[in-house]
Amino acid sequence: MVNGWTHQLLLAGPASRSPEDADADEIRTETAFDDCPELAALVDMLGPAEVHKVVALLVEVTRADIAALDRAIRAYDYDQATQQLHRIVGSYHLLGPSALADEGRELLAELRTERSPSTLPRLWLYRDRVMALATRLEKTVAAPHGQVTA
Repeated sequence: MVNGWTHQLLLAGPASRSPEDADADEIRTETAFDDCPELAALVDMLGPAEVHKVVALLVEVTRADIAALDRAIRAYDYDQATQQLHRIVGSYHLLGPSALADEGRELLAELRTERSPSTLPRLWLYRDRVMALATRLEKTVAAPHGQVTA
């Protein structure tokens, strides 16, 4: 299932670029995204200029979803936690396969079946890893010449 913002991005496709812009993008691609392999497939699919927009939107959506997930966890609202985790895992599926995505799917399966309080500490840790990735993605696309800042 594709969420609304992903659907808009896929419909829009890469923007038309002049040959000079494409050459400049190629140079930026080699430098700006070297430290963030999670963006490689997205850069190949959309181009570097569009990746900046996608990452900005992904980070914005992530922050909202994480805030809602936090509220659900604190309230022991497993239904809401499941819904928010599903949104987060689905959003990051756009970046391709990863250990983080696998972990999210495992947690999602647990929330859908077991509803055990023992899942909550792992959910907090997963939430922290997602936020760390979102922050790293944001810094990668914002840094000049791909120099990721600490």
